[in-house]
Amino acid sequence: MAKNKNCEISMDKQIHSKDQDAESLNEHRESTSKAAEPSPFAGVLEVLTRNKPILDVLSSQCVAMTSRIQGFHMAPDSKNFSDIAYNFLVGADGNIYEGRGWDKRGAHTRGFNKSSICIAFIGTFNDEVASEPQLKAARRLIAMGVEQGMIDPRYRLYGQRQLAPFSSPGEKLYQQIKVWPNWSSELGPWHWEDENKMI
Repeated sequence: MAKNKNCEISMDKQIHSKDQDAESLNEHRESTSKAAEPSPFAGVLEVLTRNKPILDVLSSQCVAMTSRIQGFHMAPDSKNFSDIAYNFLVGADGNIYEGRGWDKRGAHTRGFNKSSICIAFIGTFNDEVASEPQLKAARRLIAMGVEQGMIDPRYRLYGQRQLAPFSSPGEKLYQQIKVWPNWSSELGPWHWEDENKMI
């Protein structure tokens, strides 16, 4: 039974939280605004790994990458965020790495930070699909969020490219998540073209 601060679920792989795995992420510098509960949206994006073949990314590399991303996001001369931007990250090995977790608002997609749970896939998915353990872990994480009341059962699933002018997730991963339950085509590029219409 894998646990994190707010929930537990039987999983093949472990959820690495800041409370359990000091290597994965540093402590928060400051608290962030609480996320809306239950979240009506779940968002998927990718964290680039410089086109390294995704199946070659090991658990130790995922931990190191997660720490580097957090450092970049928190650096005063960079993003200067209070923590890593994402709620969770999922490695190719099927491990889930807790970022801001369920309770904190993310800093990933303008207009959706407070109302969504962001799941960042570690990898680059323009030419390669996500690994089956990675996909399975992300689906289980969403299911856990629904079971624990952190994600609305009627949630809508989007790729970040539908919510902001980015190419994330890459086309291969985007096609993979489009067949998942609750994926929605309701929002697309039109909604950010007029700033006044941002959700």
